[in-house]
Amino acid sequence: MNNKLATELKMFENLWEGGYFDGDPLNPLASSGYEELGFISVLHATYLRCIKPYVNERTVSLELGPGRGAWTKALLPSKEVYALDDLPEEYNQFYKYLGYPKHVKYSQVKDFACKMLPNDHW
Repeated sequence: MNNKLATELKMFENLWEGGYFDGDPLNPLASSGYEELGFISVLHATYLRCIKPYVNERTVSLELGPGRGAWTKALLPSKEVYALDDLPEEYNQFYKYLGYPKHVKYSQVKDFACKMLPNDHW
């Protein structure tokens, strides 16, 4: 891997203690880094408009940079979920937060090749 890519991935080490977590998009009144933008959480509004109508038992989801897994939790109705992060699962405590769902696959990336993803998979 070239130096620039290695340096970019290295920037995320120890950036967020316990994994990135901005708030719970499934909670309509949860606080978030977006501050007060109305009665309903911006995260929840995003979930209602951008995820809920499109994710179901036929969906295969891919999440890049899941951190602790707040948005991944919103993808759990999917048939399969692939979560790729540059930090190890143990650091983010990803499966602990999600309750260890069997249809979710977490992979720590070392480059941008995404070789852990199945080819031609729908």
